[in-house]
Amino acid sequence: MPVIAWVWHAAVAGFSALSLSVGCALLLTAAEVGAVDADAALLPAAPGVELVQRHCVACHSLALVASQRGDRDFWIHLIRWMQAEHNLWQLPPPEESALLDYLSTELGASAGARRLALPPHLMPPDT
Repeated sequence: MPVIAWVWHAAVAGFSALSLSVGCALLLTAAEVGAVDADAALLPAAPGVELVQRHCVACHSLALVASQRGDRDFWIHLIRWMQAEHNLWQLPPPEESALLDYLSTELGASAGARRLALPPHLMPPDT
């Protein structure tokens, strides 16, 4: 709210268009920071979280990343698939290892992470 009040004051007080533009840029930046902060809360704070934020959000929302679960082999396979099929860049080996440590520890496979398959009598009929 203070940024909005400043922008209004700048317009009323006759500040230059440049000042008004800077105020609007500040307003957008504040909104974007709020969105990033909300997304960042989806991931457990632990060493390596900054690598997820740096490498994964270039293409994915943090909500998508945080919703996945898998062991180290799952994450390696997923990264290799994205590199082969979607032009994910090569990660420097130390960063890739730290990223895999984070993903497999903080977003590792967990019992009950997926629901059981529906019993046959609840499945839709073949069409």
